Amino acid sequence: MKKVYRAYFPFNLILWIFYKTMCKKGSKVAMIDPFKLRVMTIGEPYISKRLYTHEVCHIEQVKKEGRLKFVCKYLWYNIKYGYHNNPYEIAARRAVLYD
Repeated sequence: MKKVYRAYFPFNLILWIFYKTMCKKGSKVAMIDPFKLRVMTIGEPYISKRLYTHEVCHIEQVKKEGRLKFVCKYLWYNIKYGYHNNPYEIAARRAVLYD
């Protein structure tokens, strides 16, 4: 597993909002930096292998789609389908199952 980085603004704010609104207390949250293509988290820079695999799948999606297209489509899918039904999230959850 490669290094996990601490999130910086505005990503730390996005992760904090996500954590406060959608996560169970005590769980870890992570996301990718679409510019530097690395995994970030808030708090201690450690996440489970499953969560890391999930985020690496998103990095592969960015490489395939391109940064701007991925970010725009990801946000659109969240608005249209919701986070859990976002096709990018579904693919990333499947990647964890087959890891």
